Amino acid sequence: KEEGRVHFSFPFSCDVGEKSLIVNSLSIGYGTPLLAPISFLLKKGEKIAILGQNGVGKTTFLKTILGLIPSMGGDYQWLEGTTVNYYSQDEKIDLSLTPFEFIHEAHPELDNTKIRTCLAQVGVKKELAMRRMSELSGGEVTKARFALMTLKKSNFLVLDEPTNHLDQKAKDSLFDAIERFPGAVIIVSHEKDFYDGLVDYELMF
Repeated sequence: KEEGRVHFSFPFSCDVGEKSLIVNSLSIGYGTPLLAPISFLLKKGEKIAILGQNGVGKTTFLKTILGLIPSMGGDYQWLEGTTVNYYSQDEKIDLSLTPFEFIHEAHPELDNTKIRTCLAQVGVKKELAMRRMSELSGGEVTKARFALMTLKKSNFLVLDEPTNHLDQKAKDSLFDAIERFPGAVIIVSHEKDFYDGLVDYELMF
């Protein structure tokens, strides 16, 4: 059982303008388009949720606009100066590492105290920080991944199923952190109870 205080926070970098992301007739997929062309404008500070059945293309859309896979047509444009902090639901991480090693590998400039404090804030405390992630619960591994995100300044959050494996206390803290974040946010989530009241509108895929 996951217990203790959990505090998520996403540092904001800087404002870069009104139109954070423009998507214009974007076609996504692998060989065959998964969806009809997608168009929308995301303004500064807006938060949206993307909905749709499993396999419809929500994650593919995120990976396309992040430049991780090529589009099949149309275009998208990030405002110059945009810095994205991305939570991927299918990121492959080395579970043989401890949470402490996971953070240290990404930020070798941080001293031991800073790393331990960073992990403790998200609920990965004391002995958990020094245990291999293969021995931790899914929720504890997710918290370690969020600990890494709290070290990156950005002005745009992209979160793909961020509540998977989290207990209610952690979900509440994540909600608060996203609500406080002044930049734009795209959330893919199957949990309407989580993002209801948080986003400005929904996009159905």
